[in-house]
Amino acid sequence: MRFRRTPWAAALAAGLSVAVLAAPSALAHTAAPGLADSGLAGDPAALVNPFTGTGSGGAVVGAVDMFPGASAPFGMLAWSPDTTSRPASGGYNYADSSTIGLSVTHPSGAGCDIAGDLPILPTVGAIGTNPTAATEPFSHSGETAHPGSYSTSLGTGSSVVKVSVATTARTGIGEFTYPATTSANMLFKAGDSQASVSAADVSIVGNSEVTGSITEGKFCGMPNSSTVYFAATFDRPFSSYGTWNGSTVSARSRTMTASATPKATGAWVSFVTTSDSHVGLKVAVSYVSIAGAEANLRAEQHGWNEPVVAAKTRAQWRSLLSEIRVGGGTHDQQVQFYTALYHALLDPSTFS
Repeated sequence: MRFRRTPWAAALAAGLSVAVLAAPSALAHTAAPGLADSGLAGDPAALVNPFTGTGSGGAVVGAVDMFPGASAPFGMLAWSPDTTSRPASGGYNYADSSTIGLSVTHPSGAGCDIAGDLPILPTVGAIGTNPTAATEPFSHSGETAHPGSYSTSLGTGSSVVKVSVATTARTGIGEFTYPATTSANMLFKAGDSQASVSAADVSIVGNSEVTGSITEGKFCGMPNSSTVYFAATFDRPFSSYGTWNGSTVSARSRTMTASATPKATGAWVSFVTTSDSHVGLKVAVSYVSIAGAEANLRAEQHGWNEPVVAAKTRAQWRSLLSEIRVGGGTHDQQVQFYTALYHALLDPSTFS
């Protein structure tokens, strides 16, 4: 993986003082000589700008390889929007104004098409004849990103859906606020990974769960592949559901498996939000089985409070980033330093 050296080198050359710590609590004992505690950045997580590296950088390596969405340190699940131009690895181009959905796996700065598994897209209204091609507009003015959490507003006018997501190492939790409607939908684009997909399946389980698997790979032309399994559960029963493969859209269908045209495979569930606009969603992944994904949900997600999860993961980032403390330089240089460090600590990702 490639990381641009410039932010680190420029920050250090400009006079940033650095203290490398054995642990955050050891600051007073291990700070560099002459470096007072009061001169160090107080909250490194607050200095991270997850949008760095998502711009339209043309031929600059790494310029659009990053993603702004939610991830825990070394997280196996990274929940972030993929925009319509879907640049390699990060899947997000700041110059775009529409998203295909929030995918649950993203490596940082890999440089070739990889992961981008399971775009999840909230919509309002009719499902349409080709749900895989569905997109929703968004504006950067309604978008925020912090280590461990991400929020945005999708859609326009009376169809706006507010989205807030947060992650643990293997799971994510989202709060979706819909307008008053009888067709508040959640599309699961099971086969629409950024990576090359050879098989995909999805199932509607009971009245509040969606599960499935995606076999994908061929990173940078290599022959390897792996299967990622997912389980998603809602905090309320859905009112209707269905599956699709290409233009074959089947209401009340519970399963869809495809190997001939796997990228066009998916499922949707719908809710009535005329009296309750909130829909909660938790999702987990596993590289072992659907049962493993469900076990990860039970182990890492307790309750339905997205802000609590966001705060806990941000505290993890604060602790980890604080093992290197800087002082001096400008605010922008400190932002460059901690954003680069944040990107370096997204990978290698958990794979267990």
